[in-house]
Amino acid sequence: MDKLHTQLVNIECSLFYFFQSILLLVLCTHNSDAGVVSLIATLIQDNVAGNPLIYKNQQWPFHPDEGTKRNPEFEALHGHRSYNLVERLGLGNDGHQAERKYQQTIRDLGVPTSSYEHQPALNFS
Repeated sequence: MDKLHTQLVNIECSLFYFFQSILLLVLCTHNSDAGVVSLIATLIQDNVAGNPLIYKNQQWPFHPDEGTKRNPEFEALHGHRSYNLVERLGLGNDGHQAERKYQQTIRDLGVPTSSYEHQPALNFS
């Protein structure tokens, strides 16, 4: 019991010195009382309650049918399930796409390009 009491007193002293040093730091860095109050309020708000931008309500325009309308155009440009898009991104955008494509073709000889092509069709009905 005596050890526990000693530990609690040590913790209380440590906390007292911690908050005293914080208060001293605040008082030394700001000249006016309004600045001190403002600094303390900002510290509490940002570190305890969180930044006010987190709690701001936001609204985004959303059209659920837009994806269905744009899917044929997207697939024509990027391929089914973005197959061509992933390939183009992998080739880079610095003018050396043809060179990289040739090197990848040599590297991947005999390797299936996608496991999806070799899977049987799924039936969800």
